[in-house]
Parts: sequence; structure tokens; C-alpha cells
Amino acid sequence: YFAGRRLVDIAGLATPELIDSPRDVERVMSTLTRSGVTYLAIFPDWYPPLYERLRADPGVSVVHEGVAVDEFAAAPAPMQILKLGGP
Repeated sequence: YFAGRRLVDIAGLATPELIDSPRDVERVMSTLTRSGVTYLAIFPDWYPPLYERLRADPGVSVVHEGVAVDEFAAAPAPMQILKLGGP
């Protein structure tokens, strides 16, 4: 919002075309590419096949790692910010 960039939500809340397929790797990858996504915040434990596919791409790099803590979550969740599409 503050950066003036379009948000693509792989869980489908802000991107309705993905609501039925957040774990469909090909569909998510196609949407990311078509939308020109350059950065992706992802919880690797939530989307292992998508995360593995992205990390196998030499043009994808980790720019930040952290842990998301939520008072309602059972445990902290590892999170990464990935830069897509090269250096």
C-alpha cells in the first residue's frame, strides 16, 4: 500500500484468481510472472513445493529472513522475502 505497488496474494484473499489454488505451483508461478512480481514474502513451511521451485531458480535470491510471531499461532513461523528475476 505505502509503496504504491500492486499486491498479489498467493493465498487468494487479495488476488481472487488464486483463491482455489494457493498450492497449485504452476498457476501461482504463472500469476507471479504475468503480474511482474519482483518481491515475494513467503512462509516456506506453508508452501513447500512453491518455495522449493522458487529457490531452485538461480534468478531468485533471499533478501530477508525472519520469524513471524502471532499471539494466536501455535508457534513462530519462519518467513523469507525473495527477490524474483535476477540480481
